[in-house]
Amino acid sequence: MQRRLTNLTRVAAVGALVVLAGCKSERPLLGPTVPEGGDIFKSYVALGNSITAGYQSGGINDSTQRQSYARLLAGQMGTQYHYAALAGRGCTPPIANTLTGAFVGTGSTGSTCDLRAAASVTDILNNVAVPGARVLDPT
Repeated sequence: MQRRLTNLTRVAAVGALVVLAGCKSERPLLGPTVPEGGDIFKSYVALGNSITAGYQSGGINDSTQRQSYARLLAGQMGTQYHYAALAGRGCTPPIANTLTGAFVGTGSTGSTCDLRAAASVTDILNNVAVPGARVLDPT
């Protein structure tokens, strides 16, 4: 019985080594990969209107800004990404419940505006989108 248990242990150990050897990966499974375009993705600026800024459900706050396609694209390119995050509930907070018309955050109304979070202001901004912007606004 002892010899059979020893042989079974050896077979299990060899099997585990074979499985572990097959799990080697040349690149990490999580996180952005190295940009294939090289230096072309070294810097990135997103221009646009509400959808680029992260406007969702009738409002915008830090949570919806982090879900904007501009941030998702920067993550896929592997480039740095900075944005002027809105503080607290946002400026107008998104609608939390369409049946009741309640907004995200306690005491929020359709005119609530908490403006930017001071800590999010940096020398570099990648997302300079403005909700409500039109094509002719820069002129």
